[in-house]
Amino acid sequence: MRELWIGTEKMPDGGVRIQLQGAVDAYSYRKLTNTFNNLIDYGVCNIVVDMSDVESLNCAGAHIFLGAGIITRENGGRMAMLNPAPRVRQMLDLLDCSQLFEVSAEPFPAPAGRPECPNLKTNLDYCNCSFPLCHRKGRCCECLHYHRTNDELPACFFPKEEAVISAGKTPDRSFERFMKLRRF
Repeated sequence: MRELWIGTEKMPDGGVRIQLQGAVDAYSYRKLTNTFNNLIDYGVCNIVVDMSDVESLNCAGAHIFLGAGIITRENGGRMAMLNPAPRVRQMLDLLDCSQLFEVSAEPFPAPAGRPECPNLKTNLDYCNCSFPLCHRKGRCCECLHYHRTNDELPACFFPKEEAVISAGKTPDRSFERFMKLRRF
C-alpha cells in the first residue's frame, strides 16, 4: 500500500476538492485529520473528496470522514465522496454514511428516474449556481421549486458576483435582498 498523498484545490464557489491517493488507515489518520481540521477552521463548508485513487479504507480512516461529515453538516455545508473503488464503497455503505455525505460517481448527481430537461444544455450556459453538489443545475423548474420552498430565489436572480459562496458563508438569496438590489 502506498502512503497517503493529499492534494487540495479551491473550487470557484469557495469549497474545496480533496484528491486522495493511497491508503486511508490508522497510519494516515493524523495527516487526513489535519487536512480536514484546517479546512473547517478556515471556514470551508463544502468539501468534495475524490476517492478514485484510494486503495483501501479501514475503520480508522472511515472515522475521519464521518467526523468531517458531521462537522460540515453542522456548519451548513455538504460533503461528497466521488468515485470510490468497490471495496472502499462497501466500507462506506456498511457504515451507512449516506446520512452525512453523498457517495457518487459524479460531483453533481441527479436523482434517478427523472426525465431529462430538454433545455438543459442552454440552461447550463446561463446557470450561475455556485453550489458544487447541486443536482438542479440547469434544471430551472426544479431549482425554482426548491428555492421557493425555502423562501428564497435561485442564484440566477442575482448578479454573478453575488452568487458565489464565500468561505463559510451562504449567499443571501432572500426576496428582501432581491428587492433591495433591484431598488423596488
